[in-house]
Amino acid sequence: MHCMHDCPDSGLRERKKAATRLAIERAAVEIASEQGYEAATAEAIAARAGVSLRTFFNYFPNKDIAIVGRGMAAIEQDRAYRILEDSGADLLKGVARVSEACAAEADHTSEYMSRRRRLIHENPPLFHPHMTADAEFENWLAKVVADHLRRHPARRRLSREATVEEEARLAVAVVSSAVHYEVRRAIENSLDVPLSGKDIEHTIDMMAEIQRKASWPGP
Repeated sequence: MHCMHDCPDSGLRERKKAATRLAIERAAVEIASEQGYEAATAEAIAARAGVSLRTFFNYFPNKDIAIVGRGMAAIEQDRAYRILEDSGADLLKGVARVSEACAAEADHTSEYMSRRRRLIHENPPLFHPHMTADAEFENWLAKVVADHLRRHPARRRLSREATVEEEARLAVAVVSSAVHYEVRRAIENSLDVPLSGKDIEHTIDMMAEIQRKASWPGP
């Protein structure tokens, strides 16, 4: 009988591909951290990961993408919807918790997460691929949040002049700002810890407090 993606062999292949990708990413981070960015060539990364150069390029177009990795990994949409559902009327808390779940999928260990953050911070060539990965993730998350708000219009907080898509993008922008703040804080303080939803929520609360206490000039 012919089977497609749901057959056992297909699942095994996907796990092997994921393991190979992870091995290459870790090798890239290890070499760049231990020997410097310039030493992390495609050839050196492939050798450390135990794969051929051809296999390396089957997974990554260049060394920068291998070092940066996948960024925040999109979780299954149904799982993201459940997290948003469980967060009730607090949309930002829900988006923060989805971000935490995605970070947990992307950052397999706090050690590699910390190394990668520092490499991106210290090596300008890595900034663009990092930002590209972030933008792709934020676009995905904004679509999930917009779908959630369409299902639960009572949870919207902006006036009807704003579209669902605009409100979703603004919510993601607020949470992303908090995430970037927490990542930078971790780098500057050498914190070897995974991204925490509670820390993101705390930063969002501080941002809201600054906004409440800000003295905006009149028209």
